[in-house]
Amino acid sequence: MMQNTLFNLAVENNLVPSDYFESWDEFSEWQFRFLVKKIRIPTDTQFLDIGCGSLRLGYLLIPYLKDDCYCGLDAFEPFINLGNDLMKHVGNQKRYYAICSSDFNFDSFDRTFDVAFAHSVLGHLSRQQNRRCFEELKKVMTAGGKFYGTVALSGKGRGARPGFFYGGITPFRKPSFTSLDYLVEISEELGISAKEIDSDHQQKMMEFTF
Repeated sequence: MMQNTLFNLAVENNLVPSDYFESWDEFSEWQFRFLVKKIRIPTDTQFLDIGCGSLRLGYLLIPYLKDDCYCGLDAFEPFINLGNDLMKHVGNQKRYYAICSSDFNFDSFDRTFDVAFAHSVLGHLSRQQNRRCFEELKKVMTAGGKFYGTVALSGKGRGARPGFFYGGITPFRKPSFTSLDYLVEISEELGISAKEIDSDHQQKMMEFTF
């Protein structure tokens, strides 16, 4: 259980201990289990974590991967700082990269990726932001590379819902899309294959092949 440690690190980074940290173990373990046990990514996978937050997935995946294989990007810098503090706390010895950006500038890592992952990100973006995300991913994914993303959908017929500021800074919308069609359409326009796959997650899971 990381909760007490996370609450302490949150306060030290001027963050309010919140539900995000209370659900840490549940979602970190689910993400790790999906990638390592179900997808079975090799330890030498060049991995991109989109919306990495405070390394909720990273703190388990970085030790699993070989040195210099994990890259994460998030729009909220205090989460990045907390994640770096967490990795020091757990005694991490592996090289990894975690940067703050809301521009989908995945090429800043100066490498190509075999696998990318986004947990509860795509459903909170506008259609235009989703398209930009895929356009930028296409520049850095290897041929045949996979992108897995969980997607929260709005209730059928409910229409657009109000948004919120992620970390009090970056505008996000609450889930408003009622189906996955918009992601399939964007993918087809960019020559990326898309399909829904089974998972035991409460959100929908999409697999995109580049």
